[in-house]
Amino acid sequence: MAVGRFHILRRLQRCFKILLIVLSVCSISFSLYTLYKLQKDLTVNNGVQLIYETSQMKSTSEPIATVPALDGFLNVYIWRKLCGNSVENLKKLPFFPQHPDEEKVTHVLHIEDNTQDYGQRIFGFIHPPRSDSYLFGIASDDSSELWLSPSQDPRDKQLIARVFDEQSIAWTKMDELDRYSDQVSKTAIKLERGKKYYIEVLHKQIEGAGFVQVFWRNSDDLNFNMISADHISSYTKAPAVARKEAIPTVLSKRFQNSLQIKSSNGTKHDYFKFYSLPFIPIEKFLPLCDYKTTRQKVKRFQGIKLVIDSHVFPGDDTTMGLDDGDIWTRPNLRMDKYLIEPVVDKIMSSIEGLNSE
Repeated sequence: MAVGRFHILRRLQRCFKILLIVLSVCSISFSLYTLYKLQKDLTVNNGVQLIYETSQMKSTSEPIATVPALDGFLNVYIWRKLCGNSVENLKKLPFFPQHPDEEKVTHVLHIEDNTQDYGQRIFGFIHPPRSDSYLFGIASDDSSELWLSPSQDPRDKQLIARVFDEQSIAWTKMDELDRYSDQVSKTAIKLERGKKYYIEVLHKQIEGAGFVQVFWRNSDDLNFNMISADHISSYTKAPAVARKEAIPTVLSKRFQNSLQIKSSNGTKHDYFKFYSLPFIPIEKFLPLCDYKTTRQKVKRFQGIKLVIDSHVFPGDDTTMGLDDGDIWTRPNLRMDKYLIEPVVDKIMSSIEGLNSE
């Protein structure tokens, strides 16, 4: 009888020890989970810590602001061999804004590139160091535009400043913010600390000293300061599809839109199939920019004025001269009608044969 009681007590003792071990393990696990949960609650994207007011930490521990992760860079897309003297030439490019020739990043809103005939798009987010009202300014050679969104959504962006002149090519010196009336934002823009705002710069360069700079100042600043890496972050780290790789897709979409418009006109004929002939890039038969010669610079199409022995049909009356009778160029020679008609008929017959069913 005593031996049986002894074994029972030993079993109870073992069960009690096991129970203590289980409770200890559970307690340690719960403590680790609580510590992990607290650390997680005290962090935001990419492990950036929330900022607390000392007094609130003692009471409710509610964060008064969050600081999104900063990588100190902005995205830069560049389109080369782009003619024109304004930002509009960049906007009208079929490959704008997603398919650049080159891409890189910048750590400050001051980019210098002294090559010629290019356009660039600089975009990402700014993070204001304090909640305040800010004025923005832009300087560039040649023209440029500064866009800012009241949120992190690019679709809400608004044009707030630009280097622009309706009468001539617009440009400024470095750090010059008073050459044009639109270089500085008209009103102060209220920004909140802890939030990020989408920013975008469009810049068109022709030739010479190419650069673009973006400045800001809050209500306490007497002077404008350049926006630095401490207050910017990139929009995306995904590489862009370069223009040369995007040519088939972009041109195909443009062609499909044109074809749908033509076919929706109600015609039952197949002649609109003519537009499906292979696309010939304009650079194959016309230069994109001014001709470059060893002696002098010849403007685009300037050579047309010097060609006086062309044969055209019908007559185009291309005589040019002054009121006093001095003639600069004589009219193009008129081609004989009976020589032109057989050639045209042959070309049209070939096209109709290719598009016939």
